[in-house]
Amino acid sequence: MNYKLTTIRIAFIGVYIALIYGLKLALSFIPNVEVVTLLMTMGAVYMPYWAVILSVMSFNLLELVTYGFGDWWVFYMLVWPLLVTICSLFKKSILKHWWIAVIIMTLFGFLFGTLNTGVRMFFYGFNGAMAYWVAGFTFDLVHGVANMLVGVALTVPVMKVMNIYMPRIFNKPWKIEKKWDIENDKPAIEQRT
Repeated sequence: MNYKLTTIRIAFIGVYIALIYGLKLALSFIPNVEVVTLLMTMGAVYMPYWAVILSVMSFNLLELVTYGFGDWWVFYMLVWPLLVTICSLFKKSILKHWWIAVIIMTLFGFLFGTLNTGVRMFFYGFNGAMAYWVAGFTFDLVHGVANMLVGVALTVPVMKVMNIYMPRIFNKPWKIEKKWDIENDKPAIEQRT
């Protein structure tokens, strides 16, 4: 694995973090509708693991600086690395079948509050955590459906862009199973360089 931090990689990771954070802020007026999950998932598929973990931790640090410390931040420090680890494990499958990423993002949205219950138990005990989970159940439903809709609408276009630019930045750390012929909107027969 190539861990070298070149100028282009540093610049890309910084812009990627800014994109994730900026889009999160732009959509923050709509409860539980976000593109952070999509961008973290695509980062896990197309970036080396060290680079996407660096992006996740930097995003979490920006959240801490903006909103201050809370139990939610401890949860973010656990859940975003969990998401990118799961997506990294399914990298080859996602490259072949984009809908696997949508399934992961949808389940992640539906289970977000359930996963947070473990952290809440640590801070507030079992009763406090269960009260939080029950109160937030409808938000988890919205989160899961929103992640599914965002995933269905944006996964393929984002993968097309990533297939073009990511090999130039990270020297093909993954094997692209399908290259998209953008003009004809179908998988290309041979890889372009």
